[in-house]
Amino acid sequence: MMAKKIVAIILAAGKSTRMKSNIPKVLLDVCGKPVLGWVVDSIKNASISYIITVIGNNKETIRKEFNASGIEWIEQKKQLGTGHAVKMAKSILKNFYGMIIVLQGDVPLIKSETIKKTY
Repeated sequence: MMAKKIVAIILAAGKSTRMKSNIPKVLLDVCGKPVLGWVVDSIKNASISYIITVIGNNKETIRKEFNASGIEWIEQKKQLGTGHAVKMAKSILKNFYGMIIVLQGDVPLIKSETIKKTY
């Protein structure tokens, strides 16, 4: 049986204004790991190896933190909403045929089992 082609898009371009912190929300520490780290680990544990993360505000800080994680980065220069953020990955995925799973970058409690249930 052929493995399914699956891509995960993580949305992490927001300004984090509600957190009242200079640290990007996806980099806030939760039990010793940045919020985004929990999301990335859950995706990888769900056997999804191709991860695209949409970044905008604080993009260099976020990219630096996850430099060796095998993530492909795409920039959303203007924050024009969730749908627009997903659209930013269109150029990378123009020849992709398969399933695309979209996750917020600030859901550290998402489990790999939950992700697996989507496919």
